[in-house]
Amino acid sequence: SMVNKAKQVLNDPEFYIPMKYDFRGRIYSRVPFISFQSNDAGRYLIRFAKETPIDDRTEHWLKVGISNAGGNDKLCWDKRIQWFDKNRAEIINVGRMVDDGDFTRAYDFLTQDFIDDPFCLAALANEYVKIFVDKIQDYTQCFVCVDASCSGTSIFNSWRQNLSGARMTNLVDTEAPADIYMEVWHEIKRLAPVNSFRPDLIKRLQDSKLIRKMMKEGYVPAQYASPEREQLHRLSLFNKK
Repeated sequence: SMVNKAKQVLNDPEFYIPMKYDFRGRIYSRVPFISFQSNDAGRYLIRFAKETPIDDRTEHWLKVGISNAGGNDKLCWDKRIQWFDKNRAEIINVGRMVDDGDFTRAYDFLTQDFIDDPFCLAALANEYVKIFVDKIQDYTQCFVCVDASCSGTSIFNSWRQNLSGARMTNLVDTEAPADIYMEVWHEIKRLAPVNSFRPDLIKRLQDSKLIRKMMKEGYVPAQYASPEREQLHRLSLFNKK
């Protein structure tokens, strides 16, 4: 089980996570448990071996991380912070759930449908309480996940410092959630000759979100430099289905 595997490394002063690339350029952990790409519990059993002193951005990022775990990882930063502030009392109680908090109330909060990663939220909430509420700790060893842990588009836009692409993949703050697949569709419509598409068909596909799924089928192999025939093959299979 995850707990038994965690106990085996619990007293190790530090360990490392070997990484690998797949044929598409995606980056993956070679450890199938207890890594930043593991399941919710596997990710947030991890602490950095070296303590990082808190600074004027630590609270911001802990709030963002907690809000992400609450299902808000596609919202702009301000709205993620607003969600945290609105639920701060509940989050503090979660952070204390195994100490002086109300365990039942914390459990009820963490098991709501919109909470994506309850273990992550609990771990970050506990760190937040120790640093900013009880003030018994002046460092952090937690990490905050953002989008794109293995997305080729996001990784390549990061390396290239491409601000335009970064906006399309939620790498930087935007007023509304970004969606690279729909950006592809908007560009196709812009470039296509007039009357290329039947308006009634397009409306049906957009309303059902099939347009987005179709763009994803063609775009995912494209972003990893698959040849055009592979992109067309994927689209063909999707449309037949």
